[in-house]
Amino acid sequence: QLSSDRVAFQNDPKSFYELSHRLYKKLLPESIQARVEKGEILDLTIVPDAVLNVCAFDALLTQKDVKGTVPYLIHKANISYTYSIVSLQYQKQLKNENNKNVLSVIPVFEAQERGLATLEYSTYEKSNMPTLHSQLLLKEQATRRAFLSNFKDFKVLHFSTHAEADSAQIPRIEFIDSTLFLPEIYGLPLQNDLVVLSACQTAIGTENSGEGLMSLARAFAYAGAPSLVASLWKVNNKSTSDLMTAFYRHLNDDHSKSAALRQAKLDYLSEASIAQQSPYYWSGMIFMGADDVVAFERTIPIHFWLLGLGVLLLLGFLVFSLISNSLSKKT
Repeated sequence: QLSSDRVAFQNDPKSFYELSHRLYKKLLPESIQARVEKGEILDLTIVPDAVLNVCAFDALLTQKDVKGTVPYLIHKANISYTYSIVSLQYQKQLKNENNKNVLSVIPVFEAQERGLATLEYSTYEKSNMPTLHSQLLLKEQATRRAFLSNFKDFKVLHFSTHAEADSAQIPRIEFIDSTLFLPEIYGLPLQNDLVVLSACQTAIGTENSGEGLMSLARAFAYAGAPSLVASLWKVNNKSTSDLMTAFYRHLNDDHSKSAALRQAKLDYLSEASIAQQSPYYWSGMIFMGADDVVAFERTIPIHFWLLGLGVLLLLGFLVFSLISNSLSKKT
C-alpha cells in the first residue's frame, strides 16, 4: 500500500524505508539475501499469493540504512512474476510465427470520450516502438472493432488506455468507442508473443478461492499470451509513459522482456527527482510469464522483395514494348 500511495513516500520516507526493509528480510530466503550481499545480480521469479499479489518486490530495500542511492532490490535483481510454475512451463512452450511487430492501441481520449479522462502522455509511448511491420491505432482509429480485426497478426500487443479492476463492475479495458470486458478477453484466440497493458490495475482484481486473482493480465494469459507487462495499481500517466518509451528502446536492443523493463526502471531512477523516485511512479509495472527476446522483423520480408522485383520486370517489359512499337512505326 505504501508503494501505491504517491504521497506516503514524500511525507514519511523513513517509515517507508523501515517497512520495506522488514518485508525484504521476511519475504526473501536467507540464501537469496546472502547472494545479494555478495553483489550478485539475481534472476528471481515470484509466485505471489493473497496480499503479495499487490506487492512490488523490486521496491523492497536490501539495506536498513539509506545513504545516497536508495538500495531497492531492483538494483540487485531482475524480477518476474508468474501465476504458478505449471502455468509458466506452459507459457514457455507457446510459440508465435507472426511476421508483424507491434499493434498499438492508443485512444488518448482527447475529447474525454465516454467521460474518460484524457491520457495526454500516452502518445509518447510509441516513440521507440518498431515502425516497420507495425500498426498504430491512434485516437479515433483505436476502436474495439479495429483491434479485434487485427490483433492476431502481431508479435506484440500494446495498450495505452484506461482500464478498471477494483470496482464492483466487471474488469474492463477501454477503446475510443466501447469496452472490452474480462470474459471476452478469456475467449480471444491469442497467438502473440507479448501483451503490454500500460493502463491502471491490469495485474490485480478479485481473488477467488481456489482460482486465484481474476485480473485483466490473467485473462490475456489464459487466452494464450506467454508474457505480459501489467500494473499493480493506478499508475501515473507521465512516469509510465517514460518507462514504456525506455522499455521499447531496450527491447529493440535485444534485451529480454524482463531485462528491458528492469533497465527502463533503472533509467527512470537515475534521472528522476527525489520526490519522483517514490515506488509509486516506477514499481507498479511488472513483468509476468515466459522471458525471452522479442524477434522483431527488421528487414523487408522476402515476398515483398519478390513483389518489387516482379513490378520492376513488368515495368521493364512495358517500356520495352513501347520502344519497340515506336521503332516499328518509324520503319
